[in-house]
Amino acid sequence: MMSEILRILLLEDSPTDAELNERELRKAGIEFNSLRVDTRDTFIRALEEFRPDVILSDYKLPDFDGMAALKIVRRDHPEVPVIMVTGALSDIEAVELIHAGARDYVLKDRLARLAIAVQLALSVEQGIRSRKMAEEKFRKISESAQDAIIMLGSDQRISFWNAAAARIFGYTAVEAMGQELHTLITPAAAQAKFSQAFPHFQETGDGPIIGKVRELTALRKGGEEFPVELSVSATQFGDQWHAIGIVRHHRAQAGGGHVPYPRCNLGAKHRGGVFS
Repeated sequence: MMSEILRILLLEDSPTDAELNERELRKAGIEFNSLRVDTRDTFIRALEEFRPDVILSDYKLPDFDGMAALKIVRRDHPEVPVIMVTGALSDIEAVELIHAGARDYVLKDRLARLAIAVQLALSVEQGIRSRKMAEEKFRKISESAQDAIIMLGSDQRISFWNAAAARIFGYTAVEAMGQELHTLITPAAAQAKFSQAFPHFQETGDGPIIGKVRELTALRKGGEEFPVELSVSATQFGDQWHAIGIVRHHRAQAGGGHVPYPRCNLGAKHRGGVFS
């Protein structure tokens, strides 16, 4: 977790330029402790011992360069954002840096932008960290669930398949991931109906089964048809809609009724009734 007082590592061979960077950050009200290094060995040691929240790196140094530093960070500490602060940078070099994983770059004659670049980089990194934590929480909950939890991408292919889905349908996650859902577990007689409805879902995140519990017939790996209860929610990632289905093997209760379908909360942004 990022500390309240930032730890900023400066890879810079000029003490004067390092001081100018620090001055701009202080003018913006950013509280920080800093460490300046200018060689490969001191840079690697600082990554382990100083444990920076953000790195401000010059692009060209006498015995080291920003691209090499960036590769080390991406390999060993990918969670730490790197901002290049350099005197000159060609368009090609700028593109190469961003593709290599630099969060941003700031020219030394435009240091007024440095504080904003640091704040944005840390904000993006916090968002990435929060998303990873949410994904891990979802994975742990879904793997312990007794019901099958399946995510369907906007291309109708399976993008998530939990342990219960493997147990109920007979396909391992390796076998199921990337496959078209309806050709895998939907009886042939119903596949056309699902395929016709999917384009509308892709555009709107809505459909006749969104937010409802339906009793349907599904297909196991061995070709056996069996009854299930299905509840579907729609989740938006960027501008694409994905479907999350919770599937329960339909079981009869004593007295002729059915086991009620439980509501489930996995903390997802959704459209539908089961994620609330």
